[in-house]
Amino acid sequence: GAALADWVSRQAQALGRPLTPEAQTALMARVGTQMRLLHLHLVNLSLLAQKESHITRGHVEALIPLSVRETAFDILDQAGAGNPEKAIERLRLALAQGTLSVEQFMGAIGWYYRMIWKAKTESHLSGWQSPLRQKALEHLRDWSFPQLENALEEILEADAGLKLSH
Repeated sequence: GAALADWVSRQAQALGRPLTPEAQTALMARVGTQMRLLHLHLVNLSLLAQKESHITRGHVEALIPLSVRETAFDILDQAGAGNPEKAIERLRLALAQGTLSVEQFMGAIGWYYRMIWKAKTESHLSGWQSPLRQKALEHLRDWSFPQLENALEEILEADAGLKLSH
């Protein structure tokens, strides 16, 4: 939360390269909450950005790969926004590169589904900040509850099929 974000900011300042707000958001999304890893990446980022006054989102994206969660949500955002071809292409690439397993993707689908269900009953959800995710939410918000229930049944059947095949 906020305490960790403050700690990250102080660490970057101590290294002489403060983070832009976008860089801090990207760093924490890609690395997570492990302070040791965050500090290690901050050291590397400060070296990468040594000729600049701040560490930027571009530095973070150049140095730190997408997390499993970000990869899965990018795929789901593409699908939800009505871009199934892009979603399938990114899923195939992530699976081929080993950056995402089928099990991890199924877990992300469950979380994404819950967020969509909540969006049907709440007027605003934090965590849906990206323009693509907003587009996906607007697209999926039009689904009826029976459509959402049917989608959940299909997801659960696919998940059970995967688990039973191992």
